[in-house]
Amino acid sequence: MSAVQPDDEAYFTALLQSWKIPESLRGVLQQKGYTTLSLIAHALPSLDQLEMFVVATLGRPTDHSPDQPLFTPEAAALRRIVHEASRMLVLPAPSAGASAGQPVALPSKSRITAADKITLLQEFQRKYPSEYLRPETSPSLSFLNQAKDAVDAKSMGWIAWRYRTSEADEASWTEHRPLEPIVRRYIEILCHALAMLSAMHLFPLRKMQERFVAHAIAQPADKTLQAPNLTEIMQADKVFWLGVLTLQTEHAWSLDDSVAEMIHMRPDVLVALAPRPKAVSLPGPSPDARKRSAGSKAEKSSGAPAKKAKNQSQASAKAGASPDKITVKNWPANWSRQIQGKAVCIRFH
Repeated sequence: MSAVQPDDEAYFTALLQSWKIPESLRGVLQQKGYTTLSLIAHALPSLDQLEMFVVATLGRPTDHSPDQPLFTPEAAALRRIVHEASRMLVLPAPSAGASAGQPVALPSKSRITAADKITLLQEFQRKYPSEYLRPETSPSLSFLNQAKDAVDAKSMGWIAWRYRTSEADEASWTEHRPLEPIVRRYIEILCHALAMLSAMHLFPLRKMQERFVAHAIAQPADKTLQAPNLTEIMQADKVFWLGVLTLQTEHAWSLDDSVAEMIHMRPDVLVALAPRPKAVSLPGPSPDARKRSAGSKAEKSSGAPAKKAKNQSQASAKAGASPDKITVKNWPANWSRQIQGKAVCIRFH
């Protein structure tokens, strides 16, 4: 195995055997069509989506949280396969007819080109003539390709908002703008991308968008509560698409049914967008309390009042002393007894 053979199935099988990959995982890869090294290396748009690929390939146990990675021998082996394939094909070995400095051109998954996007835009306008795509709401080419990869793999999970870029997306993400346009824009771009790829009809996507935005920006009637902020809305969007991904990969639901289930039937999104208590600030001391505190500090800083109070206390103690107070001189005889030449008090014994 000195020369890398990216498109040879026997070579890939021999690699899996040499890496001691479990037989069960080899069967899953064979069933899903990942039969060569190049297919594994180009299965992911980026390694950031490795965990999504692991879940889509192996499935997730029913008792496992959707936002947690899989910790199984098969998942570990699959991660190794992806990393090894990516490493081996970064600088592929030259072919016999190629010069030593030229890498072999490897086949990759079909990508949407600029010309393809024009065709998709025309088809979108034909299917939805009343929908006007502005540069601000038309998905960018990179985002369209990312959405296409998820649709083709039948694992439409959550796509981070920073990747949902439009053609006119030149403004910084941290730019301060009203909340509703931001939320509506990033949900709308994703809806347009899915409709453009014919993954779903635009109408149910619109219903999902309006329901999500309405709950995201709703102001609670209770003044002690507040609506979610932008970060919390993003997390709610992530909860939604992780739920869609789970239904698709673990229960073989269609994208339409998964979206409808998550937005209309399950409470996950509504809980994530529910109003939350406002941050309570502790009240400061009242004016009277501040005055008393200031007076106490002033009194402590001056030693004269304290000394005067001490003298008054001593004088009161002397004045209040009783003339009948028992001392050693007037000790009653019946309170003591001589025992072996010593006077022992028997009053308190």
